[in-house]
Amino acid sequence: MKAVKVPKKFEAIFKKTEKVVQTFFEKKEFDVSKGKIEISGERYLFVRAASLSLDFFECILNLYKGKNKKIAQNFTRKLVFDMAHAIGMKDAEHFHKEWKLKTPLEKISAGPPHFAYTGWAFVELLDDSKATPDINFYLSYKHPHSFEADAWLKADKKSDVPVCFMNAGYSSGWCEQSFSIPLISTEITCRAKGDKECTFIMAHPSKMKEYIAHFLKKNPEIVDYATNYEIPDFFRLKEAELTLRDVNSRLFESNKQLKIQTKALEEKARSISFLNEMGENFTSAHSSNEIYMICAKYTQKMFPNFKGIIWTYSKIKNKLGATAQWGHEKPLEKLHIAAEAYLAFQKRTIQISSCSHSRHKKEGYICLPILSSDECYGVLSITFDLPILSHTEQDLIAQISRSLALALTNLKLRDSLYEMSIRDYMTGLYNRRYMEEMLSKALANAKRKESSLGIIMFDIDYFKNFNDTYGHEMGDLILKKIGESLKEEFREGDILCRFGGEEFLVILIDSSEKMTLKRAENLRKDVQNLRVPIGSQELKQLTVSLGVATFPENGWTEKELFHAVDKALYQAKERGRNRVCVA
Repeated sequence: MKAVKVPKKFEAIFKKTEKVVQTFFEKKEFDVSKGKIEISGERYLFVRAASLSLDFFECILNLYKGKNKKIAQNFTRKLVFDMAHAIGMKDAEHFHKEWKLKTPLEKISAGPPHFAYTGWAFVELLDDSKATPDINFYLSYKHPHSFEADAWLKADKKSDVPVCFMNAGYSSGWCEQSFSIPLISTEITCRAKGDKECTFIMAHPSKMKEYIAHFLKKNPEIVDYATNYEIPDFFRLKEAELTLRDVNSRLFESNKQLKIQTKALEEKARSISFLNEMGENFTSAHSSNEIYMICAKYTQKMFPNFKGIIWTYSKIKNKLGATAQWGHEKPLEKLHIAAEAYLAFQKRTIQISSCSHSRHKKEGYICLPILSSDECYGVLSITFDLPILSHTEQDLIAQISRSLALALTNLKLRDSLYEMSIRDYMTGLYNRRYMEEMLSKALANAKRKESSLGIIMFDIDYFKNFNDTYGHEMGDLILKKIGESLKEEFREGDILCRFGGEEFLVILIDSSEKMTLKRAENLRKDVQNLRVPIGSQELKQLTVSLGVATFPENGWTEKELFHAVDKALYQAKERGRNRVCVA
């Protein structure tokens, strides 16, 4: 085989599909009079390789000139990977269909030859690879001539991180389309940063970390070089975004169906208008209580002669409580939970009959669970005049309940997305981007109030040694323990952040230099006293070096304060570590 190198167990299938790919690319047509390049009837483009690698990176960095370089790098990496992943999936889908490739192995084996013929890279698949159609899917492979790494080397430039994100994205996109399972690829060594080879691991997102550790354990000679790689994390956000999009789609579809019904139910046009207005107000609500109040307001407008209660479930109290009500004479806090409402909640079914929580026997009720696909938020209870509640009214009340449930699910997903965007997933602390935003606000507030502001920056002493000695899992456990210690030591209003790697930063509101120094010293002692289990033993050598700076003593701007606290941290390390130094 010329276009790919694979272990013997894969040679037969790869030889077969290499011929298919070769046949595809033999049919080339160049028509400069029309500016067209066609291969087997498909139009292709020639693009200078450096334009999609080094030049593109530098273009984005120039856009962020004067700002945070890491943010620019992260943005570019994620954009390039995501774009290449999508292209890889679409190319695979087209090629599979065009050449009638059926099995997952047939489909995936066409990828590396296609990769080579289109000029991305030559692929060398390693022996421990196992292409299974489940979350245990695992490929380890090399790109000896990656176009991205070549572009950097040709320009005589060196990167401090792996650069072959398009290669990783395209190849994982092709394989994901072939096996119909989510896959990502991470480059762990790269020629553009001085490594001997460009080495990649491809796996299910939930198994990536495990397989990288497995590969490094089997190949200890590259452990020191496999640094600064980044596991694509967009799938976790993408999954939440897709779920949110689905909820919004269902909410939109519900409103759409209601608009169709208004043509046949002219007498209910006013209520439908209110329902749509209620849905629009739901999207701008910032809390569940606000959503409940909006629902109560519009339900009362739609059914001015009915009474209603929105019951919500408290997990802490393990019972239903009346959150909103209209039309009832008793104050909200004196309303008793109706047995029928509780029954509707327990059985997740509509209860409709005469109303036991009404003083008037001529009244009926309908209790509907506020139900999403996986959670029941409570019950919507409507009291109406007997003898009957029309089917149109029942449908409208049911639609209110569904819209309410979708709005609550939408809010929950929005909150979840926002929380993921500002938190470090390993420690639960704030990430650097959010910390910078909060520092700016805290500093402006301190200037306005003429108060003080304290900053503690610290990192874990000899953290790389812990990783090298005990492995990355132990390193992760240490980071989590440090995060827990921070949450215990500092006040609720203080801003706790994982600055990056083993480095942390704490912003103390209204804290003088003396108080900030005291808190830093307490933290140093707390960490020194931490006991981290290593099997049946305990790690007893964990220490941190800390730098302290305060506003206004050490600076008037964020940049000045960062410089001061960073310099203090450097002094702490220079003086022997496991100590606190003040700027």
